[in-house]
Amino acid sequence: LSDQWSVGLGVSYNYLEGELSRTAPHPAIPGGPDVRSRVTGDDSASWGYNVGVLFQPVEGTRIGLSYRSEVDYGLEGKTTLQIPGLGTQRFDAALDVTLPAIADLSITQQLNERWTLYATAMWTEWSRFDELVVENRGFTNVVEPQEWQDTWLFSVGASVQLSPTWMLRAGIGTDETPTRDEHRSVRVPNGDRLLLGLGASWTPSDEMSADLGYMFIKEEEVNVGRGTAYQADFQTDIHIVALQVNYRF
Repeated sequence: LSDQWSVGLGVSYNYLEGELSRTAPHPAIPGGPDVRSRVTGDDSASWGYNVGVLFQPVEGTRIGLSYRSEVDYGLEGKTTLQIPGLGTQRFDAALDVTLPAIADLSITQQLNERWTLYATAMWTEWSRFDELVVENRGFTNVVEPQEWQDTWLFSVGASVQLSPTWMLRAGIGTDETPTRDEHRSVRVPNGDRLLLGLGASWTPSDEMSADLGYMFIKEEEVNVGRGTAYQADFQTDIHIVALQVNYRF
């Protein structure tokens, strides 16, 4: 829009495929064989949008604010129920899921021709994910409370320009878990996370650039339990690799 202001707009097409499986004690035969259920479904057409604004108050300082919309999914699929002694039964199933909106504020400060500092605060509206309800036609619905809460991510980083075409980046951050202790399950045994990232950028021309990034995520150990039924400790490590190619017209 000007030397100080820029805006960006985008749309996203989303495809979601999921499976929920469960094993439970036989309701009529104590100590007997377990009952197994499996729900599968997909949604091939869900849309979202994103918008952002970038402000440069002075040379070398950039402030960005972006918003990515929530995405509503309506999955259609099947529930398969295996009950020992009664065989296998299948039912048509539906599941509505809303994945959260995300907003983030970022600041970039260029120190000199080689070094740049970064800071980000990101908010994710996980409170929209309150429960999973599988609607089965001809069978009882499956309801699993989630009661997730909104989360914040904070991160800082730096980059160094090694040459006109190569740049290296590194960063560290913390990310809150959306799960609550009383509703945490073995499906998503999340804890708070420590994020460590490395990246490299290659810019062979003014029009083209490529970015390669690696992130290591270390989650705190959490306990998941249901009274005397079971108790378990979980600790998760996550590795993410991303490649991005940009072309400017």
